[in-house]
Amino acid sequence: MSKSIEIHASVLEEMAFTGDYAAIPQYMQDSIMNYALHRKKPGDFLTAVICNDLRGAVSHADSTNLPLLKTYVQWFYNRCPAFLVGKENFVRHLNPEAGEQD
Repeated sequence: MSKSIEIHASVLEEMAFTGDYAAIPQYMQDSIMNYALHRKKPGDFLTAVICNDLRGAVSHADSTNLPLLKTYVQWFYNRCPAFLVGKENFVRHLNPEAGEQD
């Protein structure tokens, strides 16, 4: 089973969903934090956003999240630690043991 990770309190503060980012629904904020802290794979929409897959994000977005796509991208760019974003980082984060075998 994947282990949770520790993120320094100051980084967690910077990851806050304040200002424009408060528009991201609470259930999606929870999914993002579960991915970041507990290595839980998010749904298809968030997976696509995290992996910088615009086509996938648009095709998997629902009517609530599609209008917020720019807000998600800005949050991941401005607030999320870089080691959690991008396809390679996403795979490495969810499967840390796989990276150790190389």
